Amino acid sequence: MNYSLTIFISASIILLLVSSCASVKPIINDIPKIDGTTLIFYRNGSSPEDGGSFFSRTCFDSLSTSLFTATNNLTAPLFDRATTLEPSLSPDGNFIIIEEKNPPEDVPLNSSEQYFHILDIKTGEKVFQTKTQLPCNGDSRIAHSLQWSIFDNSFFYSSFDTIYKCYTNGKHQRLAVIENVQRFSVSPSEEWLLFVQDDGIGLVNLSTQESFSIREFHEFLGINVQECVDIVAWSLDETSVSFSEGKRIYLYNITDGTKATYKSVGTVHALEWLPHNELVFIEGNSPVKHSTLQEDVYYKMYSLNSQTMEEKLLHEQRNQSPVFVKPKLSPSQSLLLFSEKDIQGTSFVKLMTLDGTAITTLCNGHSPMWGK
Repeated sequence: MNYSLTIFISASIILLLVSSCASVKPIINDIPKIDGTTLIFYRNGSSPEDGGSFFSRTCFDSLSTSLFTATNNLTAPLFDRATTLEPSLSPDGNFIIIEEKNPPEDVPLNSSEQYFHILDIKTGEKVFQTKTQLPCNGDSRIAHSLQWSIFDNSFFYSSFDTIYKCYTNGKHQRLAVIENVQRFSVSPSEEWLLFVQDDGIGLVNLSTQESFSIREFHEFLGINVQECVDIVAWSLDETSVSFSEGKRIYLYNITDGTKATYKSVGTVHALEWLPHNELVFIEGNSPVKHSTLQEDVYYKMYSLNSQTMEEKLLHEQRNQSPVFVKPKLSPSQSLLLFSEKDIQGTSFVKLMTLDGTAITTLCNGHSPMWGK
């Protein structure tokens, strides 16, 4: 081979590696015991687009365990990537919400509804099924996922403008009635509910049922222009709530009613609160396939001080779609759990320190979450 050509190829490979991968960081030397022993659930597909079945492991384990026994392995095809509802696992890993591909013929569904069922993972049996309203979706590649309670095997869904807390046995508890509700999020303590309507965003105190507006959508020619809220995140003490619309992050202090806005360079794809009034967000660019504008795909992970609105870059990756990077704060509140791809396109589950200085790769997989 020509010597100049060899040098050119070597330089190209090095440049590709540098542009595709994040900077090399040291591994985490000290993982808190509570983080190391808490179960992590994740999907074993090579990428989020491929779906994959569900597995569990801890940070201290070297092996992972399938959540599905030999008696119900036939359920594996159910976990291909959903089109409108993403499979959603209960915090204890015993139940999963799955989109129903063949809903009953006697159940009418409109374009904004989806039928789903609850699967008992241990038995492989459907224990409950119903339909839910689907929210507006700013990024069509992201399937909606129903929110589980952190206290018990219950979850939240909406139907006919009513927000319900529903148990896996089908028992319901009505939380609130909100006309023209487009999206909602229940706070972890289940004290507050954020809702999005055609003309704005509001909060409901679920104990008193008092509600108030926190943001109104702008008008164009006298018509409210609905903005699509993709992500909602609650601060650890629930004194603040944040949500994103495109490239903007809005923060609302429930205690004193103050508001703040941050504009990101790229579209915001994830929010997660940290201790000390800090917020982690993912911003980046992920062009639609066949787009005439072939922009570089990338994502960056920042921390944002909610008091000063100053940001700090924690981690970044080129040639990596930001759509599926969803950092989750660890039980010790000192690490972040997330997944990202390598240069070959394989996804890995990773842990990172809150300052972004150290990263440990746990295993192949994607869409990780902490168990309860």
